[in-house]
Amino acid sequence: MRRKQFSIVITALLLSIVFVFYAHADYSTAHVYKGNFKQKGTDLVYFPDSSVSAYGWTGAVDNAASKWSQASTQLNIRKVSSDPNFGTIAVFVVNNQLPPSAYALITFHEHTSLGWRTRSWTAVRDGTNFDRARIQIDHGYCMADGLTQNERWMVVGHEFGHALSLDHFCNPPAHSGSHWQTNSVNALTSPTSTDKAHLTWKWGN
Repeated sequence: MRRKQFSIVITALLLSIVFVFYAHADYSTAHVYKGNFKQKGTDLVYFPDSSVSAYGWTGAVDNAASKWSQASTQLNIRKVSSDPNFGTIAVFVVNNQLPPSAYALITFHEHTSLGWRTRSWTAVRDGTNFDRARIQIDHGYCMADGLTQNERWMVVGHEFGHALSLDHFCNPPAHSGSHWQTNSVNALTSPTSTDKAHLTWKWGN
């Protein structure tokens, strides 16, 4: 069985498990990227490719956008039917195509004078801003490992969190308990207060 964790880059990242937890929120680059969308949060949109409805992931994607938008008045992630490229979280569903350890992954893209360039998650962590985030969800792997509907919704919410510049909460100093931004699957269908605290620190209340 594939490990129930996420990869935010093409090659799966190996993250150490931390056994010492801190009760306070940590807003360093361990949990929040310095980089962000170049566009304002109220101008962001999400574009579900036709593969999203074809594989039955519409509810999960809509829920992720809605729940994160509700967490901050500075966010209003609107659904669009055509891809505008800029200020966009584009979502695609594939079938048995991602690296074996990844239920989903995200890539970041910036438009420059030379055209579109992919930016690594480490570059975004360290301060590179971007115009577009592209999420891929692997339907085949999720189904093969028996993920429930709630777990699938959490997978998508987690990736939207990355698009909004949140990292993994298992990174030291780690947060205990289950959250959308932990890197192991759980059945949460909404971000926790800890998830929201990190989001509002980044985007505003």
